Amino acid sequence: MKQLLIISLTIATAAAPAVAAPPTLALYPGATKLPRQMSEAIQFCGTKMTTVAYRVPNVSAQTVAAWYASHIPGGITVRIRKPNDTLIEVFEPDGHAGAVITQMHFDPQLASAAKSIGADRTGLGIVTFDPPMSADKIDLEGKAANGDASAKAKLKAQCGQSEASQ
Repeated sequence: MKQLLIISLTIATAAAPAVAAPPTLALYPGATKLPRQMSEAIQFCGTKMTTVAYRVPNVSAQTVAAWYASHIPGGITVRIRKPNDTLIEVFEPDGHAGAVITQMHFDPQLASAAKSIGADRTGLGIVTFDPPMSADKIDLEGKAANGDASAKAKLKAQCGQSEASQ
């Protein structure tokens, strides 16, 4: 799976010691660290991203995102439009960390089956960036992820990565 700034909590993981959550972001109450974590940071457009993944049961992605927005003064919120799931990112204003919140949505005929296996739970990724992402780069990432062709072209030119053209 190709990676943009957008982190899907269904990304491939390897069994490895979990990276500690960044001390600057509070952890959403009731969030549980997943037993399998990414084994190393991902390089993207001049920054190294490290993610610690969690599950948040019985709470919508919108609720978790609102909580992070209220706990990160001056935070930058990016909503990514997707047909079958919710993806919201809330970044610290200096771009060194953020919360990536995801939740899949299912056809009513599949909803009970999804719930029975836990597929409907909200995912939470606490992400750190070294060096930090600039506010302009975060804005550009959000626009590109939402289909803005101009933003995709700028991102590709700045980063030189084919992922920007997705």
